[in-house]
Amino acid sequence: MKKSDWSYAKQKRIDKHQNIIHDLKSAAIDFEEPLILNCGELISLNSPEEQLKKGHDFQPYYDLLPFNDCGMVYYWKLPESSDNERILNTLRAYKEKKERSCPRLPKSAFDTNCLYVGSVRDGFAGRFFIHCGYGNRSTYGLQLSRWAINLNLRLELHFTRVQPDTPQMIENIEGAIADYLNPLVGKRVS
Repeated sequence: MKKSDWSYAKQKRIDKHQNIIHDLKSAAIDFEEPLILNCGELISLNSPEEQLKKGHDFQPYYDLLPFNDCGMVYYWKLPESSDNERILNTLRAYKEKKERSCPRLPKSAFDTNCLYVGSVRDGFAGRFFIHCGYGNRSTYGLQLSRWAINLNLRLELHFTRVQPDTPQMIENIEGAIADYLNPLVGKRVS
């Protein structure tokens, strides 16, 4: 690589980070009241419709629908007393079955009270159901109904609208939150 190529690449990276800093300074982040999900109450079925037929009340989760038309960043908070090694081992065992697309896993557990950080351009309620384990098998998500039922995890889903909800702004806010919360699973946005 010539010195002029290196200088150009370095300046391009600096400019990118300056844009990120500008975006983050101008972003309004105001988290809504968290939604509580008791994974022990999930039923391992293929869709919310099947769950409704079995009597499971999804109405609190359908309250997410008003947030379907905007960019969102969210995170799943673990209980303070969670056993992260057990969580990771249980998810790893499910992921090895290759039944559905699951998030990236670290080599070993570490101390954090954040399970996952994510974002969506629109369709937040649909993304929620994918994380619950209902939806297309090839869509990445936590797949909670497939492995977390017996752990009886009580997760908090924290979420905020992103304004303006450009792809770059959403990614920058997701990355900042992931850097701060250090989630147990999932890709890290840099």
